[in-house]
Amino acid sequence: MAFPQLSPSTRWYLLFGVALLLLSAVGRTLNPWLQFSTELIHQGEYWRIYTAHLGHLNVTHGLMNVLGFWACCYFFADVYRLRHFMIWLLLGAPAVSAAMLWIDPPLAHYLGLSGLLYGWLMFAIVAGFRTQPWLHGLGFAVLVGRIGWEQTPYYNTGYLLESIGGLVYVNAHLYGTIFGLVMGVIVLSLRLRQQHGHE
Repeated sequence: MAFPQLSPSTRWYLLFGVALLLLSAVGRTLNPWLQFSTELIHQGEYWRIYTAHLGHLNVTHGLMNVLGFWACCYFFADVYRLRHFMIWLLLGAPAVSAAMLWIDPPLAHYLGLSGLLYGWLMFAIVAGFRTQPWLHGLGFAVLVGRIGWEQTPYYNTGYLLESIGGLVYVNAHLYGTIFGLVMGVIVLSLRLRQQHGHE
């Protein structure tokens, strides 16, 4: 039986997700070297700006985020391009980490893809807006509402404590969403400009 040919971008998405799951499986050993720490970053351990978004507290934590990432890649396959993935990963991680360093109080530890994942989703919603405006508009409203709710005292940051072994850090979601919004607006603007240029 012949398997369907996978596009280069799909291969990257699969490999990225598998790599994150492998890191999750050895998290007890590697996480002290991967996790975000305001103090350690200020001491010169700058790699944590990136690695904090790749490690996870446990396999369940990693699986939740990887499945979410793959779901985005599947449902918004018409929006994403491999170059978007590279920009999101290479620029999104330091952008979110910089916000956490400069805006938030000192953090002893943070791990997880979720901040970037919110940005990955917001990017697809905004960049693909002209394909299905009503659907993407609804998605935008739901995601913005979710982010707003997370910033209120009514949001329970410990609702996943038993499964992932830590609290949800909602500010990472906020910063990731803002990055995805900016990235999405830029890509949407470029596409609209190209469309008008061909008319």
